[in-house]
Amino acid sequence: MNKYILYKKIYILGKNRNIYKKEGSNKQYLKNKGVMITISKYKKIEKEKLKKLKEKIKEKVKLKKQKQKEKEKLKKLKEKEKLKKLKEKEKIKKNRKNIYLKGGMITTRQMSQEINSILQSWVREDDADDYFENWFNSLNLLSEMSSHDEISKQINKKLFSILNYNMLTELQIIKDLIYDETLLKLNFREIQNKLSNYDFLAKLMDTIDNYVNDSENLQEHHKIILFYGIIKNLINIYILLSNNIFNITIFKSIRDRDRDRNRNRDRDRDIDRERERDRDRDRDRDIDRDRERDRSRDRDRQTDRDRNTKRDRSRSRSRSRSRENKKLQLFRSWRREDQLNNIKLRNNFPNANKLLKIDNYLSTSTDKNLALNFYHKSSARINNFTLWQIDIPDSYPNLHVCHELKEVLLHIGAILEYLGEELVEEYIGDKKYNYRIEKYRYVGFSNETLKETINKYNKVLLKLEKCIKK
Repeated sequence: MNKYILYKKIYILGKNRNIYKKEGSNKQYLKNKGVMITISKYKKIEKEKLKKLKEKIKEKVKLKKQKQKEKEKLKKLKEKEKLKKLKEKEKIKKNRKNIYLKGGMITTRQMSQEINSILQSWVREDDADDYFENWFNSLNLLSEMSSHDEISKQINKKLFSILNYNMLTELQIIKDLIYDETLLKLNFREIQNKLSNYDFLAKLMDTIDNYVNDSENLQEHHKIILFYGIIKNLINIYILLSNNIFNITIFKSIRDRDRDRNRNRDRDRDIDRERERDRDRDRDRDIDRDRERDRSRDRDRQTDRDRNTKRDRSRSRSRSRSRENKKLQLFRSWRREDQLNNIKLRNNFPNANKLLKIDNYLSTSTDKNLALNFYHKSSARINNFTLWQIDIPDSYPNLHVCHELKEVLLHIGAILEYLGEELVEEYIGDKKYNYRIEKYRYVGFSNETLKETINKYNKVLLKLEKCIKK
């Protein structure tokens, strides 16, 4: 056995190491972990160790840099989110400001519901007796509360949320009589005679007259207080609604409503189909599983059903898209030509700009056939009449009234551009009509018209309050 003999000490790779030699050999060795290895092999091992160490350090530095980058990325994302939230807040503030500038107000949820209830009440209480009775009951007057001051206080305190269409139409005509104080100088009986040519207001005054005469607690002077009180209430809810036409927190755009409705319809249809597929799968599982032929047939059926479902779903979505792309229009059949002529007269129509400014709310339908059938059922069946067809933008506020007639209000201040007209001769139900379609396009909103009307009504309110106090 060759012995290793200590040869000398050498400084190798930062350490003093004992160097050994074998008998009869010039190779130099050193001891590493109890094993004799050559110096060259030792250097190679140490170099590899150093290399691995450097790689480890490099890896650590790389990881550290990656973590740093991730932290910076996360920080940027957080800053981006903060900026996004700030922008959204600014956008909401801007929208609120725009709403306010257009005459709106910042509303609470309760106020939103109240304003919506005003709009939904449009079609209710066409009967003057019921309208007065419901309004009077809403005052919650006790039997002993028959004094002038007590009734006045309750009239000022309570808001009866029914926007009666018939009364509103006639109020639009008589507001000037209140404004110039023609009516205010008259007693109840003289006002009754003055308004005898009107339909709803005349019936309302007869109702008040009879109600007070039959009451033990109410006296003659209460008649005029109740009449002006009900007009004051109507003006108040009219102003409240008008101030919030463009409040997007209350009235979304009409296209958004259609999209939501179509999306919900498609979702419900998909849920129903999914349930049907689940029922089919359960039924298929109960079939004899031992027979491969039946199982394969069931799989084929299932594949066909899935294929049909996908096809139906794609068709329904394409139908939804086509519905969404369809032009939005409002239709109004004019039962009374005098009302239409009054609007045109106030606008000096036809004029050079071919524009009409609407100074009141008008009932319309999004369905032409429903508008025509409404005329057929509700009018005196006069053979000749006018149908308005109005193209509206996607952003038009959804002033939706009822589902039965797909009724949407054409709002006060709407500006309509005249496009032309068309004569039509056709049967509606069992009767043949000759009617004229007047075509318009909604081109904007007149804030000036809205302000003028509301300012006038506010002045009328002040005059009514003074009159009620007297």
